[in-house]
Amino acid sequence: MADLAGELLEPDLVRAMDESPAELGEYRFPRSRRPYVHQVAAWRTLLEREPRSVVVTSGTGSGKTECFLVPILNDLASSSRARPFDAGVRALFLYPLNALINSQRQRLAAWTAGLGGKAKFCLYNGNTPEEVPSWKQAQIPQEVLSRKVLRESPPPVLVTNASMLEYMLVRSVDQPILQASQGKLRWVVLDEIHTYLGSQAAELALLLRRVLLAFGVDPLGVRFVATSATVGADDPDTRDALREFFGDLTGGSAGRVRVVGGERAPAPLATASNGTALASLLDAVRAREGIPYDTLASVEALRTLRDLLASDGMGLRDIRRHLGFDESVAAEDVLGLLDAGCRAQNGDEWFLPLRGHFSLIREYSGSNSVGDCEETGCYRG
Repeated sequence: MADLAGELLEPDLVRAMDESPAELGEYRFPRSRRPYVHQVAAWRTLLEREPRSVVVTSGTGSGKTECFLVPILNDLASSSRARPFDAGVRALFLYPLNALINSQRQRLAAWTAGLGGKAKFCLYNGNTPEEVPSWKQAQIPQEVLSRKVLRESPPPVLVTNASMLEYMLVRSVDQPILQASQGKLRWVVLDEIHTYLGSQAAELALLLRRVLLAFGVDPLGVRFVATSATVGADDPDTRDALREFFGDLTGGSAGRVRVVGGERAPAPLATASNGTALASLLDAVRAREGIPYDTLASVEALRTLRDLLASDGMGLRDIRRHLGFDESVAAEDVLGLLDAGCRAQNGDEWFLPLRGHFSLIREYSGSNSVGDCEETGCYRG
C-alpha cells in the first residue's frame, strides 16, 4: 500500500486506512499490507480517466468490498483536494439486505475517520431515525445518522437498498437529496448481483435508469461496480455474457465493462519432514491444546487438505475421508482439528484460513431431540 501511495492512490487515503481509530482497529489496512492482485486490477480500471465499469467475481472472503470502496474513497479524497466539497451524493451503494448495509458501517467509519470530512456517508434504510441528538451526531462526525441531516446536507456516500431508493425518488420529503445531488453522481455499486434474475433484473434496470434521470447524470459518466461470490466467470464465453448482461442492466455498453476475478493461492509450505501422526494431533485437540503451525505443516494429509480447501469447498464427510478417519473419530474431533488449523499462525499466514457453513437438523420424534447430524451430512454449529 505504501508503494501505491502517490502512484495510484492518494497518500491521504493510504494514511487514513492505516491510522483507523483504535476502537475500529480490526478494520485497519496497514501501509505494509500487500493487496490482492484482483483488488489492484479493479483499482486501476476504476481509476482510469475515462469511466469504466467492473464486475468482481472472486470468492467469499476475498476482499471484494475493497475492490470498489478504495477507488471510491480515493476519488473523493482527490476531488476534495482540488476544491472543497459541497453537499450532494457522489456514490450510491445498493445492497439487497439491511444486514449487508449495516455490515459496512464500521469499515466506512474506520477508513473515513482520518479524511477530515472528505468522505462522509449515510446508511439510509427503514431503521434510519428522523433525528438524533446533536451530541450523538458529534461522536461520529463522518457518518450522517439522521434523515434530517441527510436531507439538509447529503453526504457524498449513500448506502441504501432498492426499496428505500424507490421511496427516495417519489417522496417529496426526500427531494432535497436529489436537488443537492444534480450532476454529481459518479459511482453506483450493486452488491450480490447474482440475486437480480428475471423480473428482478428488469426492475433493477428500470430503477437505475430512473435514478440516473433523477440525479441528472449520463450513464456513460458513471462508474458501475457489481460484486458476486456466486457468479462464475472462468471461461471467455461466460465473461462475455456477463459483460453483456451488466451493460444492459446499467444502460451502458459491454465494451466499458471489465470482469475481474480472483483465485486464492495459499502461501507455499516448506518441505514436510518428520511428519506427526494424526492420532497424536487428535489427542491434542481433545485436550484443548494449541497445535503449532509447523507441526500441522509436517502432516502430508493436512498439507493436501489445505490446498483442496483453498480451491473449493468440502463437506465434513469428504474431509474425514481425505484424512483417513473412520466412523470412530467423532465429528467434534474433526472440527477441532480444523479449528486448530485456523488458529495456527506463522507471521501473517494462518495454516487453514477457512470459514464453515453450519446446519442444524431437528427431528421431531416425541422428544424434539437433535438428529444425527453426521448421518444427514451436516454438522453441529
